[in-house]
Amino acid sequence: MRNFDRLGFLALLATACTPADDGRRIEVAGDNAFGIVALEADHFERGGEPYYIVRALDRDRDEVASIQRRRGAVGTAGYGLELSVTLHGETTRIISYDLKSAKLNPTDPQLRSLLQLRELGAELAREQIYVGQPVTPASAETGYSDWTCGANELLAPTATVPIARQCCHRESWYSYWGDVVYYQPENLFIPDRGPQVGNVITRQLGTPCTRSDGSTCTSGTSPAQGGDCYYGPNGFAVASVQVPPAGQTWRIVATLHGAGNDAEGNPLWDYSCDPISYNGGYTPYADVVGTASPATCPGGGSTPYGWQGEY
Repeated sequence: MRNFDRLGFLALLATACTPADDGRRIEVAGDNAFGIVALEADHFERGGEPYYIVRALDRDRDEVASIQRRRGAVGTAGYGLELSVTLHGETTRIISYDLKSAKLNPTDPQLRSLLQLRELGAELAREQIYVGQPVTPASAETGYSDWTCGANELLAPTATVPIARQCCHRESWYSYWGDVVYYQPENLFIPDRGPQVGNVITRQLGTPCTRSDGSTCTSGTSPAQGGDCYYGPNGFAVASVQVPPAGQTWRIVATLHGAGNDAEGNPLWDYSCDPISYNGGYTPYADVVGTASPATCPGGGSTPYGWQGEY
């Protein structure tokens, strides 16, 4: 009976998940705090949607961590990527409306340490999932700079437009595996209403109504809506969403980070605003009530608020 049940389960799994390739194994050199010795990566389809997964294994072939990407419908805002990052049984989900690539800027110390494994960073970069490592370039005094968001950076609240809880404007330098040093201004906040209440919204800031390469867009809508305007009329890209692990409440606070090294190789430290599991040990950033008005890019439709994500 036990063998019959196992065969039935395998048959069900085969119909639910269609492999897209034979997978690959990557050996991890040296020792690390997680005991990871190898990675196994694969592509498959489930429910007609493409998936990618990389598993980090120990010497007993037990799974220590995994990162899974799904391309398809995400919420009600259109199509995008959903990343599920699992470590020690806790899963953080990140939703991005960029269909081609995703950037991970981990804030949890253990997760950051995991993603600093060079083999894992290189494997993820192969799939256009880039892990941000904070650095301080020679042209900058610090790797981070942050302050409370300006009210003019946020739309005035309505029944569907939220107040931005613990809103932080962060400007950081990151080096991504397989990428150059990258300057990234962005906002982080927690909406007080709507389907993303309690989740962390991150919005990258750029030149209004432009593509990701800085050229002027023409469609008036975002990639999530089938257009070519990466940055919207108020200068922000469509948001990514971080969903905390089950049972955790996140707050956005200033935490101390390693920020690369100086010219002599000495470690640098700086504060940056980050979402963390709140335990009362930090003071969250202030709530901000927006004052900006809705706008559209040339050729745009009637949904300007879509630029700020799904909430």
